[in-house]
Amino acid sequence: MPHRNSQEALTRVLAVQFRSLAMYLHDAVPWTHAGDERAVETLKHVVGDQRALCTRIGDFLIDRYGRMETGEYPLAFTGLNDCSLDYLLLELIAAEKQIIAVIERSVQALQRDPAALALAEESLGAARGHLESLEEALPQPVKLRAV
Repeated sequence: MPHRNSQEALTRVLAVQFRSLAMYLHDAVPWTHAGDERAVETLKHVVGDQRALCTRIGDFLIDRYGRMETGEYPLAFTGLNDCSLDYLLLELIAAEKQIIAVIERSVQALQRDPAALALAEESLGAARGHLESLEEALPQPVKLRAV
């Protein structure tokens, strides 16, 4: 059986995605307005990917270790409940960068466990893609014309 460090590293990958800001906001339903359609779709896509990866990682952890832990949402997320999605995009981008950092550390810790490493690397690739999608969903500045 692989070392306990693999279990801890993969549990971090699971928890950082299962309790991500995107997952929280999906359930909290931030305020939106006309023009937020791209951001709404991006958030749905990120959450869908994270859920699918969490299911696979959770199944892996249960099959191998008999249990999984998902952690809790950070209490600080509750302070974002009344914010608009266009504001929250910047928060989501910052949170995704933190997710990437956690997963990168976990990837390093999983170098001797090919099966767990593959899941962590897939999660890392997805997180990098999510970051790019979130950055692309940022509203473009309005260009003013001279009169």
